Amino acid sequence: MVLSELQLPDGNWKDVLGQLAPMIQRPRLIVFSRNADNRLWEEVLNLGAFDLLITPFREHELVFAIGSAWLDWEGEQEDHQSRKHAHG
Repeated sequence: MVLSELQLPDGNWKDVLGQLAPMIQRPRLIVFSRNADNRLWEEVLNLGAFDLLITPFREHELVFAIGSAWLDWEGEQEDHQSRKHAHG
């Protein structure tokens, strides 16, 4: 799992997403920003990040997002292993 601010000193979250894209077991990207709205949330999800959180973080939202991202990633790994074993 990767956490990224919306804007970074040398780019932004889309650059991070681009770096993760070619990975076979791609970590889930959670983006965070002080200024988040529905438009940004839709953009983040539509482009392939896992979630968008508003800072400062609320503990329960952060824990939920990280737990959900982990379960999503883990489920993908289990599906991949099942397909791999099914094909020999």
